[in-house]
Amino acid sequence: MTLGYLKQVVEKVHVGVVICNNDKEIIVWNKKAEEIIGIDSKVLPKEKWLTYFNVFDINGNIIPGEQYPLMKASNGITTTGEKIIVKNEKIPDGVICAMDSFPIYNEDGTVCGGAVVFHDITEDIRIQKFLEELSVRFEHMKKFIKEHINVSYPLIAA
Repeated sequence: MTLGYLKQVVEKVHVGVVICNNDKEIIVWNKKAEEIIGIDSKVLPKEKWLTYFNVFDINGNIIPGEQYPLMKASNGITTTGEKIIVKNEKIPDGVICAMDSFPIYNEDGTVCGGAVVFHDITEDIRIQKFLEELSVRFEHMKKFIKEHINVSYPLIAA
């Protein structure tokens, strides 16, 4: 299978896909990855891609370049469901991604690169936080009603 064939297949999927070779140079970066990360692969230097991103864990702590999921993959480490925040000039507030990474092996079993597959979960996380806040408010309202209003209503009885 040629690299051109692989790129054609990767363009058809609905998730971001980035693949690097053993020299840590990006060799595949699909359109969905461009859309999510906000950087056109044509202007991204393949050998200096680490300098274009600020990557944080879900708590906002910076992740050093060697700990980026793609770097882990290219060093033989597989990760699943890792949540990271990516920021750059085009997305200064960041985008939250759920990311899986895995090494790519030669026929002889040695690592020859790495790949990440990811999707944007920013809105999902915002909705989840909003629902958690609503739940807390609802619990406060239930407590207030029970303490201050002598009403029996099945919804707040629990």
